[in-house]
Amino acid sequence: MRGHLFDNLGEVASLLREGPIGLLLDLDGTISEIVPQPDEASVSPSIKAVLRELSRSLPLVSIITGRSAGQARDIVGVEDLVYVGNHGLEWIIDGRETLAEEASPYLPSMRRLLVLLREKLPLEGLFFEDKGGSFAIHYRHAPDPGVARESILKAIEELAQGEVRTLMGKAVVDVLCADVSLVKEFPLFGAILIGDDVTELDSFRAAGKLSSEGGFAFKSIAVVSADSPPELKSEAELTLLSVAEVERFLVWLADKTDLDSGFHRND
Repeated sequence: MRGHLFDNLGEVASLLREGPIGLLLDLDGTISEIVPQPDEASVSPSIKAVLRELSRSLPLVSIITGRSAGQARDIVGVEDLVYVGNHGLEWIIDGRETLAEEASPYLPSMRRLLVLLREKLPLEGLFFEDKGGSFAIHYRHAPDPGVARESILKAIEELAQGEVRTLMGKAVVDVLCADVSLVKEFPLFGAILIGDDVTELDSFRAAGKLSSEGGFAFKSIAVVSADSPPELKSEAELTLLSVAEVERFLVWLADKTDLDSGFHRND
C-alpha cells in the first residue's frame, strides 16, 4: 500500500492516458453504506448519477459483488453497467442475465446444503441470504460473532465435504460452488478496482499477476476502516476511507473523461 488515493491522483491520471480502462466496483461498503440487514442497502442518487456519466465515457463500468447480479442491478438502478454477481457465478450484460455453465451441476447440492445448514445452525442472530446460485450466512447480530463464525465454518465442513468454497467477508460467510472462478479479466488495457473487503483480494491478486506479466495495468484501491483486515490494506495499492470518498473519486474520474468521444482528457 502506497497511501491515500487523493495524494496520488497523478498515478490514476497517467493510467487513464495509456489506453481503455475499466472501472470495477464492489457494492456494499464501497458505493453503498454497510447496513444491519442486506435488504436495506441503497445507493445515493448522486452516486447513481456519476455512474451513469462514467458508463458513457468508459468502455466498462462493472459492479462486482457477492449478491446476485439481479439484486445488485435493483439496488444500483443504472441499466448501462455490467453486473457480476455471486462472486463471478453470474452476470448481466446488456440486460441479459447469464449463469456460468460450469455452475449448473452444483445447484441442486447447493440447495440441499442451504436447507441442512438452516437446520443445523439454529443460532440467535444468524441471517441466511439465498442468492440463487450461492448463499451467505450473516452473523453480525449474533451474541458472540466469533463463536458463530466458527460454528458456521464447522457445519459447512461437516456437511459439504469439500464440494463448496467459502469466502469470509465482514461478519458474513459466502458459500459458493467449488469450481466456479471469479470474473477477473476484461479485454482492456487496464482497470481500476475498488473494494472494501477480503472478497476483493482475489481480484486484486489476479490483476496484479496480469500486470506483472505485462500488457495489463491496474490500480487496486481499498476502502478501509478500523475493522478492515490487514491483508486488504497490504494488497491494495491505494486507499480511500469511506463511501463518501469513493463518490468524490468517481466525480473526479468523470471529470477526467471525455463524455462525447470516450477518449481521456489530459491533466
